[in-house]
Amino acid sequence: MKHKLLIICYTFPPYEGIGGRRWAKFCKYLYKKGIEFEVIAAHRGVQSTNWVEDIEPFKDKITYIPSGYPEILNSVPNTILQKVKYRLTLFIKKKLNKGNPYDYSRHWRKNLAPVLNQKLNNGFTTVIYSMLPFRGAQFTIEFKKQFPQIQFILDVRDPWSNNRTGFGFETLSQKDIMHEIELEKQIVLQFDKICAVSAEMNNYFVNLFGVAENKVFELRNGYDLDDASIAQHSKEKQIVFVGTLYQKAEHGFKEFVNAILHIENTQPTLLSNIKFSFYGSVPSYFTQMVANSKQIEFKGKVNQKMASQIIANASATMLFLADDTNYSFSTKFYEYVCNKKPVLVIAKSGITSKFVDENGIGMEIPLGNIALALEKALQLLKANELIFNPNFDTAQYEVEHLTAELIKIIEL
Repeated sequence: MKHKLLIICYTFPPYEGIGGRRWAKFCKYLYKKGIEFEVIAAHRGVQSTNWVEDIEPFKDKITYIPSGYPEILNSVPNTILQKVKYRLTLFIKKKLNKGNPYDYSRHWRKNLAPVLNQKLNNGFTTVIYSMLPFRGAQFTIEFKKQFPQIQFILDVRDPWSNNRTGFGFETLSQKDIMHEIELEKQIVLQFDKICAVSAEMNNYFVNLFGVAENKVFELRNGYDLDDASIAQHSKEKQIVFVGTLYQKAEHGFKEFVNAILHIENTQPTLLSNIKFSFYGSVPSYFTQMVANSKQIEFKGKVNQKMASQIIANASATMLFLADDTNYSFSTKFYEYVCNKKPVLVIAKSGITSKFVDENGIGMEIPLGNIALALEKALQLLKANELIFNPNFDTAQYEVEHLTAELIKIIEL
């Protein structure tokens, strides 16, 4: 069957934001496989150079449209005027709208609907909406009755109404949460198929909303071999974190820092010539917590190419997970795997940490027992025995392989 895909992905390069990498990479390999597609994305404020090279060959297939979301709510207010404007805008949104005011796609219908209607008359066979953010999925599935011959697929990268890590869900009233749950239920039941990055998320749809099991598919994140770098020798051993350290990982990070401080005071030789280096974005709690540690350092944001080199040079890597996402295999996890670096999963014991431990590709550093587990990891590192299992099959996580899986899902 000849495919013609329309991919709707709110965040897409060159604009910054959660979720852009996943579909930039899938599109890269769809293009290489000769699959016809177009992309609709939101025109956003902040741009970056990450994954721009990936989309360069098909940039003429991307349509960027304004999101309609107030820019002030998509920023961190600093001045008094900005803070007043932020609070006033948020107050108005809460009064006028039900549910989550932090849903970036909330006001996208006005700009999305006419573009979507025009494109769906041009012979597309499948529409894929990549979520999050959330209501964009609602605006997309509204066209299902008008175009019954088109297959509608929902791609889910992160939790929606059971999200406790981002998008302000922890601040919502019970009434607003229930509104989000009901909206999510209505939407997932209407899509023809659902792809999620984990089986746990699919089980959630099946068990809570009654989605048919034959409609859900696991489509993991993955790594792109083109992003791998060659390691450069360094005398200093670095254990690195590259990405965004989440606000909801605070209690795990606090225990981690306390463990480092304890080791510094009781076994300083265990930390000699070792640094814990953080690259990317960190929340407000980071600076104060690490102030008394000589071993923990923040290096700031780096571009994708530099991030890949940093991981390649590292002796080991770190993954901090929030309690409600301790099953997560994020893109950062696969970037670590791409470079075959041992992964220290610092989180409430769960599916991800057990997977790393059982497959010999890192160590579980569980909450409540971080100090003891970290000491063991450092001892292994000192003895050059903290290694990534050379027999672990990483090929299954290559984006090129996953793109072939995506095509199979479309064809089922």
